[in-house]
Amino acid sequence: MLGNALVDMYAKCGAFSRALEVLEELSVHDVVSWNALIAGYSKHGRYDQVFDVYNRIKCEGLIPSEVTFLSLLKVCGSARAADKGEEIHNEIARLGLLKKSCVLGTALIDMYAKCGSFKKAEQVLEVVPGDSLVISWNALISGYVQQGHYNNALECFHHMQEKGVFPDSVTYLCILNACANIRANDKGEQIHEEINNRGLLQDNLILGNALLDMYAKCGTLKKARELLIQLPVRDAVSWSTLIAGFVDHGENEQALNSFEQMRKEGIFPNTVSLVHIFKAYGTIGAIDKGEKLYDEIAGQGLFESNVDLATAVVDMYARCGFLGKARQVLDGLPVRDVVSWNALITGCVQQNEAELALSCFEGMQLEGLCPDAVTFLCILKVCGSLKAVDKGEAIHNEIVEQGLLDKEVLLANALIDMYAKCGTLSKAQQVFEGLSHRDIISWTALIGGYVQQARFEEALSYFGKMQHEGMPPNLVTFLHVLKACGSIGLSEKGNQLYNEIARYGLLENDMICSALVDMYVKCGALVKAQSVLADFSNLNVASWNALVAGYAEQGEVENAVKCIGLMQEKGLHPDAMTFSCILKACCSNGLVDSALVYMMEMTTKYGIKPDLQHLTCLIDVFARSGHLDKAMIMMQKLPPIKYSTVLWSILLGSCQKWGDINVAKWALQNALQEHVSVAAVLGVENNATVLEAMMMESQG
Repeated sequence: MLGNALVDMYAKCGAFSRALEVLEELSVHDVVSWNALIAGYSKHGRYDQVFDVYNRIKCEGLIPSEVTFLSLLKVCGSARAADKGEEIHNEIARLGLLKKSCVLGTALIDMYAKCGSFKKAEQVLEVVPGDSLVISWNALISGYVQQGHYNNALECFHHMQEKGVFPDSVTYLCILNACANIRANDKGEQIHEEINNRGLLQDNLILGNALLDMYAKCGTLKKARELLIQLPVRDAVSWSTLIAGFVDHGENEQALNSFEQMRKEGIFPNTVSLVHIFKAYGTIGAIDKGEKLYDEIAGQGLFESNVDLATAVVDMYARCGFLGKARQVLDGLPVRDVVSWNALITGCVQQNEAELALSCFEGMQLEGLCPDAVTFLCILKVCGSLKAVDKGEAIHNEIVEQGLLDKEVLLANALIDMYAKCGTLSKAQQVFEGLSHRDIISWTALIGGYVQQARFEEALSYFGKMQHEGMPPNLVTFLHVLKACGSIGLSEKGNQLYNEIARYGLLENDMICSALVDMYVKCGALVKAQSVLADFSNLNVASWNALVAGYAEQGEVENAVKCIGLMQEKGLHPDAMTFSCILKACCSNGLVDSALVYMMEMTTKYGIKPDLQHLTCLIDVFARSGHLDKAMIMMQKLPPIKYSTVLWSILLGSCQKWGDINVAKWALQNALQEHVSVAAVLGVENNATVLEAMMMESQG
């Protein structure tokens, strides 16, 4: 017995050479000695040696015990060694142990479940002895949950109850976890009722916290809050679960209130609650409160050993735009990981500090850290915004070297987007064509790239291919192809898209309707554009302005003006851009009086202060219609900073048309005083009359 105890002690400590020496010195090697060695190897993750010992046991003619098999099955599950596990299973069955031992049956179910062999696990469940059957069901349900098969776990739970097996606390913990992960709030509420009816919440805080987690993840935050208050005992896990739920669902103020209440109850916050509170501060921009909490915790020395907490502070500073302070916290960490650097890099991207993001990326790599998918997603976005295609290609190569391209479709989509934004569409297409699986984001990124580069026919061609492959478009896809149709005047194709959009139920979307109006306006189908606007009340002024601009470009002033009345019927008021469009229409048609009326209406009725665009239109309409004196007077009233080359060109062009030398001399003299280029002012027509007049004046 003493020898076996020594073997056990050495094996547990990892001193395997010494354990083997003691074992070899024993006069008799029994199965207990070998079990001690197996347990030690298993504890230290040396799985190959575990099976070597098992073979040695068989070679010595010893019969493995239940303890031996339990250790072996645990190793098979941890190593995902289903084939080896099946060998052990067969040996257990041969020895007739399976029908005698519920514990071994449960261990087999657990092993198969961990290996993902659920059919085998279910077969074992059918032959497990009836004693403590709930434990065996729990092993299968737990396996489904651990492997992410949450619906299967719920089905298994249902079958278990059908067979008259009563769930215990472990069962409920697993099922609540499944409900939380698939947001099955209704099922979770049923489980809550069962637990209440059985009185299990009175002395089981772990179960109470699992219920809290389920409600929080499902977004049923009011119910979660009520449950927390009802719990006979609350700990830091209870509060942190509720706080995390509030933050994850954008209820940051509620999270902060709960945090204060927790502290009033004398409960010290754990890492989970603090991480989420810093996120809440960062999201709402409460940097002062965040810094106060940071100083308080830093004084307790919590950051030195907790990289998750420090990362949350980096993230808070970065979200609030304090990138220098974020970097300072990061640099102060004794150990920095990829997640910490990602928080800073993400913050740089969010604050449009692209160059700084690249610098941080290089700093991370200098520390020998390997970027992950999150890092690459951020840096690819940076490369796209900077049009840094060479850097983007280098990142592409790194992604391929790490073998991430086949695993992460998000990265492939980001590469397509980056190449498209850089104008390297051949590369974008190459990445796209190389994908084994293309989702709607992949297609949309490529189509969007062609639209951005004004290659509209190719964009529409890929849209057709996408539909041929049975991939349904999303909102962004439709926005891209509507822009393509408008840009090349394909109103018939636009009509087809309209019908498709209606079929997908997207017509109520503001962006889609605005894009439809814009497309029809660009195609000259103004009546159709107006019908879209008339049908939907959720469109903004910008959409109406697109229609007003369309009528203005076609010289239909009356229809442009009618739009103001139609807008008001929808509860909208014209803005500065609306009147710019109407004034341009008046200008194109030489409607001086109308232009003055609308300018007056804009200022008096709607309180819109004229800007340079409005004044330019008015000066233009005066000049075009021969009222050059009025145009000159208006320009004289403008502060010099408001002058532009366009204004001088308008005035001088009209002087040539109407033969007004005096105004021409005044205009050219003032333009030259403002250091405006003569060539730019006179334009391509070379105003000979004005030049001749100026030369005669200078000679006189």
